[in-house]
Amino acid sequence: MPGYHLVGSCNGLHCGVSEIPEGYRVCFWNKATRVISRESPTLSFSPGIGRRTMFGFGYDPSSDKYKVVAIALTMLSLDVSQKTEMKVYSAGDSSWRNLKGFPVLWTLPKVGGVYLSGTLNWVVIKGKETIHSEIVIISVDLEKEACRSLFLPDDFCFVDTNQF
Repeated sequence: MPGYHLVGSCNGLHCGVSEIPEGYRVCFWNKATRVISRESPTLSFSPGIGRRTMFGFGYDPSSDKYKVVAIALTMLSLDVSQKTEMKVYSAGDSSWRNLKGFPVLWTLPKVGGVYLSGTLNWVVIKGKETIHSEIVIISVDLEKEACRSLFLPDDFCFVDTNQF
């Protein structure tokens, strides 16, 4: 789909995101049947001087709906004040919904959320990125539309594969 970048694929359905001046739009398509959905309503976040946005795509078997989760970390001012927002859109809905309970983060991953058994998951750095930063998994339950932090074992060793 021209103008869209792939966010994810689940059960043969693909999800793409297009950045527009007002924010973002999402579209779904099935390559096998060549069926393309209508664009989602526009997704927008709080205004700021800079923003990092990540997306995840998965399936909620309890509602039989495909959902997109968007996370935005917005820099509000030069004094490093930031705001984290998380929103969800279900295929066929008329609007994006705000999700509460998402922790304040300083560093978002470079990759989208990973879908696993009705959840979308991101490995993130909690707090400012330093040698003592805590690495956690943020997991969004697509049925409950709730988020929680999963802590890694104390002896977990993180290796940045981009260095090799």
